Amino acid sequence: MSKRDEIFLEIALGAIFVLVGFILSFLMVIKIIASSLFLSLFSYALSIAGLGLGATAAHGLIPKKSKKRLNEYEEP
Repeated sequence: MSKRDEIFLEIALGAIFVLVGFILSFLMVIKIIASSLFLSLFSYALSIAGLGLGATAAHGLIPKKSKKRLNEYEEP
């Protein structure tokens, strides 16, 4: 599996976490699932974990820039 495929897998997993967290919260609001402290915190944790995972994976898609830059006082 290439690095790019792993990054897209992490982004998809993060999106799934956020979606499941949202669905759990929505089902608690419309009272299909009984709301409890544990379930609310679990839903919140899933959403935050998905957001963090997706953001860090998206950061991996940014092309790396060359670190070698000339100082304005250096000669080429």
